[in-house]
Amino acid sequence: MDDNPLGLSDEDYWTRPVPPMQSVRALRRARFDGVVIGAPHFASLERARIPLVAVRAGTYRQCAELDYHRRALLVAVEEERKVVHVLPCVQVADRVVDEDDDGGVEQTGYTASTDVLDLKERLGIAQPGTYVAWVLLREKVSNRVRVRVAPARGAYDDAEVRRLLREKAKEIQCPDPAPPPGEEGLPRYAVGEDWPAPPSERGIQLEALDRVVVLPEEGQAASRLRGVFRLPVRFHERYKPDVEEGAGLAALEPKPSAVVRVDLVVVAGDEPRYEHLTLRVPVYDPLPVADEGSDPEATGGFEVDLLALCPRLAQRPQTYFVYAVSGDVLAGPAPTALVREATLPGRD
Repeated sequence: MDDNPLGLSDEDYWTRPVPPMQSVRALRRARFDGVVIGAPHFASLERARIPLVAVRAGTYRQCAELDYHRRALLVAVEEERKVVHVLPCVQVADRVVDEDDDGGVEQTGYTASTDVLDLKERLGIAQPGTYVAWVLLREKVSNRVRVRVAPARGAYDDAEVRRLLREKAKEIQCPDPAPPPGEEGLPRYAVGEDWPAPPSERGIQLEALDRVVVLPEEGQAASRLRGVFRLPVRFHERYKPDVEEGAGLAALEPKPSAVVRVDLVVVAGDEPRYEHLTLRVPVYDPLPVADEGSDPEATGGFEVDLLALCPRLAQRPQTYFVYAVSGDVLAGPAPTALVREATLPGRD
């Protein structure tokens, strides 16, 4: 999708955050059913708000059956630290709606509604940095936006502070793997011979190995999720031999070259619910010697049991849509369904 699908300039997001009619008409011509988002490429910390505009477009029936205002989730990442935020898009105070009325409410008519979110308030942005964001609407994924947040005008750039931060970063060990690897079962982090090859370019290949899981009346079931990836490694994720290790790292042999953060967002198919889980995945690719300003890419993988990571999923059996997020990469959805054994045909 175009880098600026809404046709708004950076300043438009503060002065008139309403997509021009030609952008809405283009969605109608394509019979687009989903969400398109836009945000300014650059924003100063001086700004009181950092707007993100989301357009839910589709037929009246599509928009009613998959209601943006109840189901849409904002997924945003602080790129430098790989910190992931997941939260509902809509709060009452946010809603600024501009309806493209198609001349009635018949179910076949086409409509587009606009909501404006304040990223600065939602994410608690108080420092310069780069943020990427998507909107999820169950199995539908918006385009990605990237916003670079710059210091306020006239802010002093202190070279000594930057030097201190670089030195302190060298003293921080990568995190312990989480959840810790299983001795025989799951989770598994070493890529096996039967696993798919990692992507040739930056990305994550995500697969639900158990498309439909029957939950027994007694005992445990498993819902296995596998991901293989090629991802950049931030300096704080690299293993540092001369820095004290946590208990989880100390138990690992051989030592990883890095421990990479990958977040999972599990979206319910039948109701406005979601789960946010964080993995810390050890990788074993040798990393080139580089300073903290360089982010080499590493390949790796994980296989986890969603029901072990989040047992409450089994309390609400339905189809779930799983996404994986790391840095500026989002993969999915990988659908997996949970069905109670008692509901199968032939059961009393």
